[in-house]
Amino acid sequence: MIGSLILVVDDDRRTRDSLEIAFPQYKFIGARNGEEALRLLEKPNEVDMVVLDYRMNGMSGVEVSKKIRQVDRDLPLIFLTAFGSKETVIEAWRSGADEFIDKPFEIDAVSLIFTKYLKSRFLTMDSGNQHAAVARVIRILERNFNKSVSLTEISGILSMHPKYLSRLFKEKSGRSFVEYRTWLRLEKAKAMLKKSMTRIGQISDEIGYQNMPSFAKAFKKNVGCTPQQFRHNK
Repeated sequence: MIGSLILVVDDDRRTRDSLEIAFPQYKFIGARNGEEALRLLEKPNEVDMVVLDYRMNGMSGVEVSKKIRQVDRDLPLIFLTAFGSKETVIEAWRSGADEFIDKPFEIDAVSLIFTKYLKSRFLTMDSGNQHAAVARVIRILERNFNKSVSLTEISGILSMHPKYLSRLFKEKSGRSFVEYRTWLRLEKAKAMLKKSMTRIGQISDEIGYQNMPSFAKAFKKNVGCTPQQFRHNK
């Protein structure tokens, strides 16, 4: 878990400072408000967890939580607040919160929560390890599969040359970067087609395709049938 990246969304810088002092084993980045946090999360990123203040200037923590859940259903969301009433807790849960911590926080309690949610997401990265580099690309893709993330952007995050990373990724994964991203998106689509009655056009949007024809063409080419046929035969 050492080195995990935590986004702290709070208009009071002291919250982030306190967490940085209490947990030097993690990396922290800050956002002063919800709008700033959402702009950051819309880009390719490696954020492992969001610590979100319940009450802020501008968008409330609940509003931010709901919007984050629209783009990332699995990213851990931890609410921090000095207003821990029953109604507040319920509202936070309904907006997509995973945990709820009162201010001022207790270090031991926060440590347990951080460990719980970061353990499954953490991946040690050895810059000299090719397998670890490829695993990190896959990790970034899985977290940003519905965004227009490019190999060039990821190579910048990893400080690697795009051509070298492209060759390495195909060698180790058996698929090119684009092929893997397409496969990942379509796996997400297949799961949605099986488990829900969400409109196919909406599924196309949610997994990152710019239009329905492009999604249908990719689905037919890779799966062997149309999305409608797949849903009918599930």
